[in-house]
Amino acid sequence: MNFKAVLFFFLCLSHLHLAKGQSENCGTQETKLIGTWEFVDLRDSSGAKIDTIWHEVVKGYEIPKGPLTVFREDGVYTKQFTPENTDQGMWCYDTDNSRIIRKHYYKRPYSPSAKYMIANGYAIQDEKGDYYEVQVDSVIKLTPETLIILEEENRQMEFKKRK
Repeated sequence: MNFKAVLFFFLCLSHLHLAKGQSENCGTQETKLIGTWEFVDLRDSSGAKIDTIWHEVVKGYEIPKGPLTVFREDGVYTKQFTPENTDQGMWCYDTDNSRIIRKHYYKRPYSPSAKYMIANGYAIQDEKGDYYEVQVDSVIKLTPETLIILEEENRQMEFKKRK
């Protein structure tokens, strides 16, 4: 093997490592994040409020409404979309890259989407045999009262901390 091939291989491995949301700097919980966060609004890259999002695949509109999100001091998070639909897992904050890294654990019995993620290698199995998906949120702004996360297509989702 030549040097360029070996270098390319290691660069690919390091990219995959970061793409899965892993970070050597993610061993703590950012204290400003601990608490309950309520969705405020969704804005485009120029700051204009977004009321609806068109989804080409399903041919329909989505009305942006973020989940009620709780980050606990023990590293557990919940995201409540509806009373019947709540995600849960572990979280940490990567201070060097301003990212919230979440391990979203799939509930048993697995839903069709979770089965798909597991079968196609998108989910990771932990030491207890449970499956999770790594999700990474890039943080644009974090204060004790405000959290702004970068969404797809450079949209910004804003949350305020519940008192």
